[in-house]
Amino acid sequence: MTAAPLPLDPDRHRAPPRSSRQDGLITPPSSDAFEQSRRHVNAGLTVAACVIVAYWVAWWSDRGLVASRTTSSYYAFEDTFQLADAWLLSTIIAGAVQLRRRRASALLWLVAAGGAGLYLLGMDLFYDLGHGIYGSSTGGVIELLIDVLIAGASVGVLWWTWRYRRLLLNEPASRVE
Repeated sequence: MTAAPLPLDPDRHRAPPRSSRQDGLITPPSSDAFEQSRRHVNAGLTVAACVIVAYWVAWWSDRGLVASRTTSSYYAFEDTFQLADAWLLSTIIAGAVQLRRRRASALLWLVAAGGAGLYLLGMDLFYDLGHGIYGSSTGGVIELLIDVLIAGASVGVLWWTWRYRRLLLNEPASRVE
């Protein structure tokens, strides 16, 4: 004879709530620090959007300005990034606009931007490593520096977004929709 199953208690499997001091080694973020860093992140997003636009304008007008190589296979590879970079640019712009407007949807767009940046970095990194781009010329060194910058910016946006997620989700009380 088997015992009847116990009714499911949804709270039974949850960990007890932790105070913010127990969340980790990082102290809880203050709203002053959030406001100051929000402006810096917004400026960084604006610069990133401008750099992406400038890159593609240069690519379409004079590839020699930005190309690490002049082979047709390299050109074909870089051409495949247009749609993905357009998506990255869209997430960056949406994140910057919503962050400036202090909308909770900034959280979504910033996570999307950080993730898109890391995904594109992975594609570029594996191509560059597989084709010896980094060690081939000055263009390869510049490509490596760009990839390091993209990695830092993407991880930085994701880290900042996670660190301030609660403050990002708190919309102003006076706003009514």
